[in-house]
Amino acid sequence: MGKFYNLDGSVFFCYILSVMSLKPKNIKKSKRAEVLESFILPVILRHRADVLSLIGRNKEAVKDLRKGIDTARKTGNAKAEAYCLIGLSNVYAALSNYKGMENTSKSALRIYRKFRNKKGEADSLDNIGEVQSSLGKFPEALEYYRQAIKIQKEIGDRVGEALSLSNIGAVLGMLGNYREALSSYERSLKIREEIDDRCGKATTLNNIGFLQNKLGNCLEALKYYRLSFAMRLEVGDKMGTAISLNNIGFVQKRLGKHKEALEFFRSSLQIREKTGDRRGQAVTLNNIGTVQQKFGNYTEALKYYRRSLKIREEINDRRGLAITISNIGTIYEIQGNHLKSLKHCKRSLRIEEEIGYKNGVALSLNSIGKLHHKLGNLTKAFKSFSQSLEIAEEIGDKNCIVMSLIGIAKLQLEKGEFGHANAYLNKALKMSRGLDEKDTSFNIHLSLAENSLVTAKYDRVEKHLNRAFTLARELDSKIKKGNALLVLAQFENHKGKLKRAQVSFDESIKIFEELNAPFDFAKACFYKGQALIQRRKKGGRLVKQAKEIFKKLGSKGWLAKIEEGNGEATRIKDKR
Repeated sequence: MGKFYNLDGSVFFCYILSVMSLKPKNIKKSKRAEVLESFILPVILRHRADVLSLIGRNKEAVKDLRKGIDTARKTGNAKAEAYCLIGLSNVYAALSNYKGMENTSKSALRIYRKFRNKKGEADSLDNIGEVQSSLGKFPEALEYYRQAIKIQKEIGDRVGEALSLSNIGAVLGMLGNYREALSSYERSLKIREEIDDRCGKATTLNNIGFLQNKLGNCLEALKYYRLSFAMRLEVGDKMGTAISLNNIGFVQKRLGKHKEALEFFRSSLQIREKTGDRRGQAVTLNNIGTVQQKFGNYTEALKYYRRSLKIREEINDRRGLAITISNIGTIYEIQGNHLKSLKHCKRSLRIEEEIGYKNGVALSLNSIGKLHHKLGNLTKAFKSFSQSLEIAEEIGDKNCIVMSLIGIAKLQLEKGEFGHANAYLNKALKMSRGLDEKDTSFNIHLSLAENSLVTAKYDRVEKHLNRAFTLARELDSKIKKGNALLVLAQFENHKGKLKRAQVSFDESIKIFEELNAPFDFAKACFYKGQALIQRRKKGGRLVKQAKEIFKKLGSKGWLAKIEEGNGEATRIKDKR
């Protein structure tokens, strides 16, 4: 999709069209001139539409192309009709009108095959492939792209070949075949550099950046995104500029620079709204939701997620649907509605399995594992984490591997298998050093602090807690600060620093209460109550409060933990 022709040539055609349209009415055209104009007009309109779409004026481009198709049909100019149909298909892609894109591409394909126009046939196959990819039908997309590239190689269409290679790379990336995807992108980039296709080169640079981001190489991804952004600005590609702004924002978010990320996302959304790029709007709205979530603005995050979800349902963007549904599930998890969250994660998983989106499957399984752990279903949690780990290792998604290792380690910690927990966490820590992912690093260091605490390795607790607090500050995350304070409070309590422990407990409780995070709030109440009881002070009310919340949330594991804690508290009381 998106074959934009030489801009100077397109401007020249637009000039001819403007001259034709401004001709005085009293000048009578010859019959030959009328026929010539009717044959040339669709081609001129197609070229002007390409320019209009390039600068984001897609609705005007659609009008030109429809006029071109009507003119071609009236004069029986089937070749010009197919040429305008492919142009319209390209614009429909920009507007996320996949049904329209598929219909126009298939109509063009029939005409091109009738006239044995190989280039037109390959272009049509490429566009049908993009429809399949956008709808999450990746095997079908690959089949169309491979048919296209076979023809392009036969006829020496290097521009088309580079496009197909880039499209194949995108699908392979979605399927988790990252090495093959990178190879396909590099072949595409080589051709585009050789033929000086600047628009195409910007697209491929962006796609390599996307792949580096998937592999956890955030700084490398940022380098490619910025190269692509500069090139798109230079050629005046507004839709491409919006993509680059969104992607730079995404990396900034992963690096913990949430305020900067929000600015990039807002700039991208502004352009996408002006150009009518609905698919792009949904992507950026979803991303703004993730930043609001990081800030603890959960109501605001849900608002953006729901706006994104509405668009994705309307345009049938199945992969996007899965992502946004999962994100809504995360908000419900934070708010303590674990069963509702689980329902959303399972719905997301079903879509990802249907479309063959392995990276999404691995992430959803990880989320499901965390929820089962919170609900006390440890066997189900272990199964989900193990499945997530297996898929993540298969596709080489380092960040997801690390997340799965953390999940399994926390289960081992729960079961008292501290040695195994430590082994998993150290493996995760080692692997995370190659990633630029602060969010994941925080989870590793906090888990290592917890494991060191229960094994009384206090020097390590301090070391990992200091790192966790630094990352929480860099991420500007209140909920992470609250969780770090909760572990610090337990650490201070173990060391007998009771007053400092109470201050840390109270601060963490206050944060969780402000964020409306009942699960974490209940945990903090339980641990504070337990600490007070162990010091022969009144903590029963806090434990009871925690128990009521966990009961409401359906957290069986934590209810069992409270029963164990109550038993311990009774034994202490009996001895006195």
